[in-house]
Amino acid sequence: MTTKITPEFSRLVSILDIEADKTEINISANSLECDGLAKRFSVKNVQRLSAKLIFSKPKGESLPKLEARYFAEITQICVVTLEPMTSVIESKFFCTFAEKDVFKIDEELVFNVNDVDPPEFINNGFFDAGELVSEHLLLEIDPFPRVVNAEFCQSNVFSTTKVKNKFNPFETLKKLQTKEK
Repeated sequence: MTTKITPEFSRLVSILDIEADKTEINISANSLECDGLAKRFSVKNVQRLSAKLIFSKPKGESLPKLEARYFAEITQICVVTLEPMTSVIESKFFCTFAEKDVFKIDEELVFNVNDVDPPEFINNGFFDAGELVSEHLLLEIDPFPRVVNAEFCQSNVFSTTKVKNKFNPFETLKKLQTKEK
């Protein structure tokens, strides 16, 4: 049995709708989609996510290329102070498309950081622009966000100095062991 997962932010785009070079499509997430993305990304809140998709169709090619610019405003919890903090993420990515999946399931894939992303698979003439933007946004979210000037002071958590008059159960055991001898 396979489970079908529905993306939180889905915007299906038909390849047939992209006829001219430099076709632009603007997409943005509503409040319910932002709430779903916040849960998926494990952040406190996604206030806003919008993207501008610019398609180019080189002459002689049937499939377009995509340049996407997106803007997001998210709230995360600082890992040091545990205070909420707002981050603004602006980024862009480029994408190509393929009519069929170009990878074989049995094949082991090896990627390098500098490699160009593999093409996005077009399913029955459509691709999900919202999911594509969501995936790229997730890659930009700081997994360990810190408020500006927040410092983690390790000496307060793990002290290497001996504390006087602190009960040590091993000292009691040591005294019992020496009495027996």
